[in-house]
Amino acid sequence: DSIRDGYNGFLFRPYDFVELARKTEGLIDSPTLRKKLGANGVETARQYSVERIATLTEKLYAKAVGRKK
Repeated sequence: DSIRDGYNGFLFRPYDFVELARKTEGLIDSPTLRKKLGANGVETARQYSVERIATLTEKLYAKAVGRKK
């Protein structure tokens, strides 16, 4: 759910090794693409910090039991 094809990583069909190789070659050939995917991947990872996930989980539980947080 967190990977967006071409933005912060690549998606490919399971067992489609030709597509995987093609996308890997694209990374090897393009320093700009590597930098873009890397930077966007770091930004995506920040959305899943322990603190943020804990806060969202706490709010979800509070809502589930009928308390406002």
